[in-house]
Order: sequence, then structure tokens, then C-alpha cells
Amino acid sequence: MRVDEFTPPVGRVAGCLPRITLLGDRFEVFEDRITPIPRSRWKGLIEGLEDLSQLVSVIHDQGQEGSCFPAGIRILMSDGTPVPIEKIEPRAFVRTPLGNCKRVTETMIRWEAEKLLCLFTEGYPQVKMTANHPVLTRRGYIPAEKLTADDDVVRSSRSDDAVWVKVQGVEYEPFKGSVYNMEVEDDHSYVAEGIAVHNCASNAAAQCAEIVWSHIYGKDAFVQLSPMSLYRRVASSAQSGSTLDGNIDELAKRGILPVDNAENKERFGHTHPSTGWNVTLPGGWEETARLFRAVEWFDVASFDGMVTALLSNYPVCYGRAGHAICGVAVRVDGGRYVVKYANSWGDWGEDGFGYDSEAAISGAIRSYGAWALRYVTMPDEMPVPKKGE
Repeated sequence: MRVDEFTPPVGRVAGCLPRITLLGDRFEVFEDRITPIPRSRWKGLIEGLEDLSQLVSVIHDQGQEGSCFPAGIRILMSDGTPVPIEKIEPRAFVRTPLGNCKRVTETMIRWEAEKLLCLFTEGYPQVKMTANHPVLTRRGYIPAEKLTADDDVVRSSRSDDAVWVKVQGVEYEPFKGSVYNMEVEDDHSYVAEGIAVHNCASNAAAQCAEIVWSHIYGKDAFVQLSPMSLYRRVASSAQSGSTLDGNIDELAKRGILPVDNAENKERFGHTHPSTGWNVTLPGGWEETARLFRAVEWFDVASFDGMVTALLSNYPVCYGRAGHAICGVAVRVDGGRYVVKYANSWGDWGEDGFGYDSEAAISGAIRSYGAWALRYVTMPDEMPVPKKGE
């Protein structure tokens, strides 16, 4: 068991923001409602307790995503000059695909250890980027990996000579190194090597909700949810990130939509993709989202409170090194207690799960907060648990 293995990305990509409210200001404190279980009882309870990880049907893997470019990619500045993306600093002005001059509010850098996509278009040099970077097409912004030979993209060297050109194809090449992105005020887009592009975690909240529903109604009643349908309402932009408080508040008020898979599309009136900031919520989405709301939850103030919640079968959403994750179980590791969580950031851990120590979690709660989800609503056709079950 490898504990505290999570390495935060360099910079921030749609992550968990520090808490801005005080404990207990908005939500009931778990430790005030339920007396923490004494540590002398933890080991015995762990040995006989159902592991909530068994109720995880899908781990909402953010895929260490963050749409970015390698060093050297030139960005069109407000005066029409191209500047390498790694040299751009906040407060600089860039030209957007809408022809506006907008301020860069944030720059980001992270490590990419797999591959880059090379985009080929008619009459222009190739452009390298991460596969998930949204590119402006006649269909709207599309992840680069979804582009086809039927697509046209905008190519431009200045704002007044933008033209549509045909996509010739994409290829992939191995890559290990730093990649860059930035947040642009208002338009949330910029021009990179003449390509119009857009800049991209409610994952943990959706994960918690799915676990609670499966725990109450059975794993056969599992409904996969769309983190992006929640994130669009609690974030200011694709790259802004969001707070834990904001996610649970919105999850309780208006709910979350099912993901847009074939089963959910047939069953529910409104669905939404799991990722993709540029996809707008469908008209009348509130009608379906209200069926999937948080009903009872608590602020968690301490490691002992988190362990008590998990031993009571309540998953816990908490921030960790700029990223939100869902705690699902308590384990013993060499005489110390650790929390098992669903890993939603890249391909590492044990079968999709990681472990955090008491020290890591205590620091995380101080910085980001944490909440335990106890009960949720469910569509009318779901079986209602009998009293005492």
C-alpha cells in the first residue's frame, strides 16, 4: 500500500479551490451531530464493514486532463505579434477568435508524460497540443482528438484574415515534458499558431452521490452522473476550478444530470456529457436534475470525523493538493489508519484507488474543507428502502 502518493500537478487545471467559508457557517458539522467513534473501536469495525469502494461502478477519472500546448507554440498577442506560450505572463493581452483583445488572468503549467496530438491542416504547418484541447470548428469547439477529415478549423495569423481550412488528419507522438495553458477573461479563448482554441471538479461530488444511491438502492440501480453538468454551474470558466462548498450547495439546490450514455438517454428526459465545458445544458434540464439531489450532508471537521463518517457508510468529499477526491473506506497500514479514495487524476494507484494518511487529510480539511454525504433523492421508479433496512 503506497500512502500519500498523489503528486499535485504543476499549476492548476480545473481543480479544487481553497475553502472561503468557516466551518459550520453554512452546513451542520458532522461531529456536532454524530459523536466520533472512539479509536479503540476502529479496527474491529473496519474488519466487519462493507467497503464503499465495492459500490463504485465507474471512477470519474479526470484523466489528468487539462488542455495544453508544449513550449514554443506561439500565441497571437493583442498587437498581432506571436509570442511563445511559455513566455506569456498574467496581465498580458491576447487576441481572441472573436477579434477581441482580452487580458490573460492566469497561466498554467503541468507535466505531460504520454503523448501529444499533431494537427494537420491544408496549407499550414502542423500544430501540437494535448489530445483533449478544444479547437474551433464549424460544429463549435471540439476536442482535437475528435476532429475528422470532414471538419474545418479556423486558421489565422491576425484577427482580420481568419479563414476556414480543411483538417487533413491527426497523428500522435510520444512526449514527456511541460505543457502550458492560460485563462483569458470573458472570451475564454485565444489563437495558438493560427488555431482558435478554448481553455477546460465536480467529479468527487458526483462520485459521492453515485455511491450513496448504490448503497441505498443497490448496485443494480446505479445511474452514472455527469460531473460537468454540475461543474458548469459552480465554476466561472473551464479552468477556474470550484470549491467543495459550492458543489454540495448546488447539488442540494438543483441536483445533477445523468451522463449521456445510451441507457440514460432512453430513460431520462435530460442528460449531459461527463466532460466538455463547451456543451451547454439542455433546455429544461432542471426537471431531471432535481431527481438527483443531495438531501442530507455534513461538514467534516477532523480526521476522526472523516473516519466516523466512512465507518457509517457515508462517502466523504475532500480537497487534496488542489484536487477534489472521494474518500470511500478506512484501512490499517502498518499500525496507522489511512483513508482509501477513488483516484480521479491519472493512471496510478491500486486498481483505481489511492490512500491518504491522517496528516495529509488533516491538512487537506484545514485548507479545502470536507463533507460527508448521507442521503440523496432518487427518481420515483427506484425502489424505496423499507424502514430498518
